[in-house]
Amino acid sequence: MAVAEDELTEQLLERAGEGDPSAMGPLMERYRQRLCQMVAFHLDPRLSARLDASDVVQETLAEAAEQIREYVQQRPLPFYAWLRQIAWRRLVHQHVRHVWTAKRSVHREQEADLPLSDPSALELARQIQGPITGPSTAMIHQE
Repeated sequence: MAVAEDELTEQLLERAGEGDPSAMGPLMERYRQRLCQMVAFHLDPRLSARLDASDVVQETLAEAAEQIREYVQQRPLPFYAWLRQIAWRRLVHQHVRHVWTAKRSVHREQEADLPLSDPSALELARQIQGPITGPSTAMIHQE
């Protein structure tokens, strides 16, 4: 007889709350994809060059693992809602960190049209190319 989905989650929660490390991985893995979809949907597009939804989910699951005993004792929300709440706080934190700080504004970032538009990248490309051996090679390198 198969164990119902909710029953399995409950069993894993109880074991994780008792400190069973073998329950934590399967418990969190059950919600990883769903959290990733939620985070990706709510992630500010301006942060896509700096932050990936899977990073936020990983941080969320790590925080949840640290707090699992307290959660199991109190059960303030259904488990997925609790995970979503942690993920939402992480998203807000990342948004404030990247968008509202004055250090390096995402509002000023622009995507480069040329793959080597940075002078230091051009210099690196020149060094990687190696020595020029003849006039035709010089023209190719220049082009």
